[in-house]
Amino acid sequence: MPSGIFGSDDPHFGPAVDAFLKGRLKVWAGGDRITGIVHVDDLVTAMLLAAERAPLGSHYIISAGERSTRQMFEFLSHETGIAAPTEVPEPIVRLVGNLLEPIGRLLSWQPPISRERVHYIYDRCVRIDATKARQELGWQPRSVEETLREALKRS
Repeated sequence: MPSGIFGSDDPHFGPAVDAFLKGRLKVWAGGDRITGIVHVDDLVTAMLLAAERAPLGSHYIISAGERSTRQMFEFLSHETGIAAPTEVPEPIVRLVGNLLEPIGRLLSWQPPISRERVHYIYDRCVRIDATKARQELGWQPRSVEETLREALKRS
């Protein structure tokens, strides 16, 4: 059960990192949202270890650790010298999501923010713990900081 997967060809956080590095990511929502982080290569290692060592039917959370979105951008800003994006206040994001969703439906347009996305950003936060994978499989991932540094190399 992997957490947020970072690495080459990352389709989720990768485009945000690319926009950040190009100076095009000026605003962001949900700075308190917690994201588990694992490098794709460490995920593969965990999967191989599980196939080799885990009892049949075992489940493992695979994550090097977690950070809030704000903490991730503060780290990326510190590493690059690029200003972290400004966080849009939650009430504004919720209002815009509520307004754009029906407009998007009416015009067959995918808005950049919707009620569902707002719910995901603010209301669905899952804390993770990969202790079991570390102890039972002997899995040793790179740190969250190393994983985020690698994300900077993708552009």
